[in-house]
Amino acid sequence: MLASDKDHGLNEHDYPLWQKRWKRLLGGAVGSQDTTQINLFGPANKLSRKERKQRADNVTVSTAWDWPTKEQFQNTDLIVAFSVIKWNNEYVGDLEKFLN
Repeated sequence: MLASDKDHGLNEHDYPLWQKRWKRLLGGAVGSQDTTQINLFGPANKLSRKERKQRADNVTVSTAWDWPTKEQFQNTDLIVAFSVIKWNNEYVGDLEKFLN
Protein backbone atom coordinates (compact mmCIF):
# COMPACT_ATOMS: atom_id res chain seq x y z
CA MET A 1 0.00 0.00 0.00
CA LEU A 2 1.62 3.17 -1.25
CA ALA A 3 0.95 6.54 0.38
CA SER A 4 2.55 9.95 0.71
CA ASP A 5 2.17 13.19 2.65
CA LYS A 6 -1.31 14.65 3.00
CA ASP A 7 -1.71 17.37 0.37
CA HIS A 8 -5.19 18.83 0.88
CA GLY A 9 -7.26 20.50 3.57
CA LEU A 10 -8.86 19.09 6.70
CA ASN A 11 -10.56 15.71 6.12
CA GLU A 12 -9.48 15.61 2.45
CA HIS A 13 -7.08 13.12 0.85
CA ASP A 14 -5.50 11.97 4.08
CA TYR A 15 -3.13 9.44 2.49
CA PRO A 16 -1.31 8.51 5.74
CA LEU A 17 -4.58 7.81 7.58
CA TRP A 18 -5.90 5.80 4.61
CA GLN A 19 -2.73 3.69 4.60
CA LYS A 20 -2.93 3.03 8.34
CA ARG A 21 -6.63 2.10 8.32
CA TRP A 22 -6.62 0.01 5.17
CA LYS A 23 -3.48 -1.91 6.18
CA ARG A 24 -5.34 -2.88 9.31
CA LEU A 25 -8.56 -3.63 7.44
CA LEU A 26 -6.89 -5.85 4.84
CA GLY A 27 -4.26 -7.40 7.09
CA GLY A 28 -6.43 -8.36 10.03
CA ALA A 29 -5.86 -7.79 13.72
CA VAL A 30 -2.50 -6.32 14.66
CA GLY A 31 -2.09 -7.45 18.25
CA SER A 32 -3.52 -9.72 20.89
CA GLN A 33 -4.57 -6.77 23.07
CA ASP A 34 -6.29 -4.86 20.28
CA THR A 35 -10.08 -5.24 20.39
CA THR A 36 -11.07 -2.47 17.97
CA GLN A 37 -12.60 -3.59 14.71
CA ILE A 38 -12.02 -1.44 11.66
CA ASN A 39 -15.26 -1.25 9.68
CA LEU A 40 -16.11 0.41 6.42
CA PHE A 41 -19.73 0.73 7.53
CA GLY A 42 -21.35 1.01 10.93
CA PRO A 43 -19.93 1.29 14.42
CA ALA A 44 -16.88 -0.56 15.69
CA ASN A 45 -17.49 -3.81 17.56
CA LYS A 46 -15.48 -5.55 20.22
CA LEU A 47 -13.64 -8.58 18.83
CA SER A 48 -13.17 -11.88 20.62
CA ARG A 49 -9.66 -13.33 21.20
CA LYS A 50 -10.23 -15.77 18.30
CA GLU A 51 -11.32 -12.99 15.94
CA ARG A 52 -8.28 -10.86 16.88
CA LYS A 53 -5.97 -13.62 15.65
CA GLN A 54 -7.72 -14.18 12.32
CA ARG A 55 -6.06 -13.02 9.14
CA ALA A 56 -6.58 -13.74 5.48
CA ASP A 57 -4.64 -16.86 4.49
CA ASN A 58 -1.52 -16.22 2.41
CA VAL A 59 -1.99 -12.43 2.53
CA THR A 60 0.66 -10.07 3.76
CA VAL A 61 0.06 -6.34 3.70
CA SER A 62 3.06 -4.05 3.65
CA THR A 63 3.33 -0.31 3.21
CA ALA A 64 5.59 2.01 1.25
CA TRP A 65 6.08 5.72 1.65
CA ASP A 66 6.38 7.83 -1.54
CA TRP A 67 7.59 4.87 -3.65
CA PRO A 68 8.21 1.12 -3.12
CA THR A 69 11.77 -0.11 -2.80
CA LYS A 70 13.20 -2.51 -5.39
CA GLU A 71 12.78 -5.33 -2.86
CA GLN A 72 9.13 -4.43 -2.29
CA PHE A 73 8.47 -4.53 -6.03
CA GLN A 74 10.08 -7.99 -6.25
CA ASN A 75 7.90 -9.35 -3.43
CA THR A 76 4.61 -7.79 -4.49
CA ASP A 77 1.65 -9.12 -6.43
CA LEU A 78 -0.54 -6.03 -6.11
CA ILE A 79 0.13 -2.34 -5.51
CA VAL A 80 -2.59 -0.03 -4.21
CA ALA A 81 -1.68 3.65 -4.29
CA PHE A 82 -3.43 6.62 -2.74
CA SER A 83 -0.84 9.33 -2.98
CA VAL A 84 0.60 12.17 -4.97
CA ILE A 85 3.35 10.63 -7.07
CA LYS A 86 6.02 12.94 -8.42
CA TRP A 87 6.83 10.85 -11.49
CA ASN A 88 10.36 10.51 -12.80
CA ASN A 89 12.12 8.14 -15.22
CA GLU A 90 13.13 5.75 -12.43
CA TYR A 91 9.52 5.40 -11.24
CA VAL A 92 8.25 4.83 -14.77
CA GLY A 93 10.90 2.14 -15.29
CA ASP A 94 10.07 0.47 -11.97
CA LEU A 95 6.37 0.41 -12.80
CA GLU A 96 6.90 -0.91 -16.34
CA LYS A 97 9.11 -3.71 -15.00
CA PHE A 98 6.52 -4.58 -12.34
CA LEU A 99 3.65 -4.64 -14.85
CA ASN A 100 5.61 -6.79 -17.30
